[in-house]
Amino acid sequence: MLRSLALFLVFGVGTSIPFVGALAQTSYVTLVGDVSNALGAPLANARVMLDGRLAARTAADGVFNVSVQLAGEHVLTIMGVGYSRRDFRFHLSSDQPKEIDLGPIRLSEIPIQPVQMTGTVLAAESHTRD
Repeated sequence: MLRSLALFLVFGVGTSIPFVGALAQTSYVTLVGDVSNALGAPLANARVMLDGRLAARTAADGVFNVSVQLAGEHVLTIMGVGYSRRDFRFHLSSDQPKEIDLGPIRLSEIPIQPVQMTGTVLAAESHTRD
């Protein structure tokens, strides 16, 4: 038996979109997406976090998929070094969609300042074998 579900995904602060899809009786949902930079170039190896834990990394083409097995509130976060992060907040019920395609996800570049490290050698030890 199929049902429909309204699922709201939150993009950043205060923005949400509804997702309406057919549901089947499943024990998990797979979230899929395609991560790229502002120009549309794929971002490989971006971190995909689910509820604060590493769930996946994007492939060379920027694609990821993550399975979620628990009903309730969840946060999916996508982060890449040198790029802004994106948060998706959503609620899953016991009747979960089998797959949710988040579509293209664009991350904006953020400036990274160079770091200069300096240090002082306090003492040098000589190690010899007897």
